[in-house]
This record gives sequence, C-alpha cells and structure tokens, in this order.
Amino acid sequence: MIHFSSFAHTHYESFYVDRAQDSKKPIHFGMVHGSVTTYVNRDPQFYVFEWDEEVMVPVNIHVYTFDINEANKNGKPRWYKQHDFINKYNLKDLSPSSMAKLTETMYDDINYAKMYEENHGGNKDGNSNSYTAGKFVATLHS
Repeated sequence: MIHFSSFAHTHYESFYVDRAQDSKKPIHFGMVHGSVTTYVNRDPQFYVFEWDEEVMVPVNIHVYTFDINEANKNGKPRWYKQHDFINKYNLKDLSPSSMAKLTETMYDDINYAKMYEENHGGNKDGNSNSYTAGKFVATLHS
C-alpha cells in the first residue's frame, strides 16, 4: 500500500489525507508543495524529505526558502530553513493518522489554522494572499 505521495509546482504548500472507504481510517498522506520558481508574492521554496529507509515513509519534511527581493539586491540568494512539519505542527510523526489529527486540530484551533494558512501561502513574512485564516477555517467546516 502507498502511504505517501508528493506533487509540486503549485506555489502553495498543502497536504491531503485519504481514508479507507469502509473504515474511514486514514491510509494515505499526500503532499503538494511549493516551487523553486517564483510567483506573485511568493518566494522560491524547496523541500527536503527525511525518510525512514526501512519502511519508505517520510519522518519529517523540511522547507527552505529565500527572500527574492533580498537576493536581487545582494546578487545572490540566502537560503534558510523556514520550518519543518514535526516541529511547526507539533506532530509525533507524519503517519496518515497524525496528519488526519492535524486537520482536526486545524478545524478546532484557529491558531493552527492560521499557522497552516501562513505556510500554505508561502510568503516570507507569514502573510497569505489566498485566504484569511477565518475563510480557511470556513472551508474546513464545509
């Protein structure tokens, strides 16, 4: 069974959890991550996946970025780690169950929803162009 998949070039960080049809148990976590190419009000990003080599599932995802305006001014980028999933979202692991629990936490806790939305937007200053956190939470409830 495939427990993880990754897709790119959306300029936004997002994830989804698939559930078993009968039991509704979380069985798959999919990552759609930002892009190294710039986009309107989005700095470049790249992702480093830390893997459990024995079972071939991610154990953490590290996100790196740089400020495109600063790079243009100084003639070179200064890459830095923006966040990692385990620490940013206080996760025990990246299992489908843990990621499903994170979605439930975002549903119930506006601070987690805002934190996710800030990362989803991919802006260096933590502001998102897509939704306000309130609208994002409303989409979680629909």
